[in-house]
Amino acid sequence: SSSLSDVTLIIGEKRLYVNKQYLSIISNGFRAMFDEEPSGTKNEFKLEGVEYQEAIELLNWIYPSFTKNFDEDHIVARLVEMANRFDIKSINDQIENYLRREPAYAHFALRMVLHFAHGID
Repeated sequence: SSSLSDVTLIIGEKRLYVNKQYLSIISNGFRAMFDEEPSGTKNEFKLEGVEYQEAIELLNWIYPSFTKNFDEDHIVARLVEMANRFDIKSINDQIENYLRREPAYAHFALRMVLHFAHGID
């Protein structure tokens, strides 16, 4: 863990060390999860329904210094699901902006999934 990490996300047997305040600013979903602890002293949180690699990808999109991965449509679609679950509007905005810059025929299947399942054009 780093000196900038103050909470741990537990996914299966693996751990991710993150900054509670930063995630709370970016995500209403993470803020709600962190606020469930009445004393605010809990520093480990289990993430259910998320695979470890998906969580890594989500954090790569949240933290500003990482390169965004648009290479695999199924990863992008899963990111949108997690962004909706954790209420992270900035990820959906980034994906929409990316798709607007791409030719209309690019990522056709992804565009259909995002449009019909998540209302993203």
